[in-house]
Amino acid sequence: MIKRYLQFVKPYKYRIFATIIVGIIKFGIPMLIPLLIKYAIDGVINNHALTTDEKVHHLTIAIGIALFIFVIVRPPIEFIRQYLAQWTSNKILYDIRKKLYNHLQALSARFYANNQGRSSNI
Repeated sequence: MIKRYLQFVKPYKYRIFATIIVGIIKFGIPMLIPLLIKYAIDGVINNHALTTDEKVHHLTIAIGIALFIFVIVRPPIEFIRQYLAQWTSNKILYDIRKKLYNHLQALSARFYANNQGRSSNI
């Protein structure tokens, strides 16, 4: 059963690989929050060698980087991952349906005469 399914998946292996890579990036972005918090607390706030102005400067840069990542970088990555996943799954389903339709069209009229559909009384 899996071999039959893999014959439909195999032509799209590079798209599936790209979807996985983009997905890892997408799901890895929120993991930057703890790193930014660690940097803010340990590297800036608890660093007594820095003056208040330097601390504000470092925190402003960290907040700017976080905003850039979460507002500018993340939405297109989410869109690309969703697009790749949907496109690939729709193409695989289309190929399966096309093969099924071609198989049904290739069956003889005798097959349909001998195997009429059953009606169910609900």
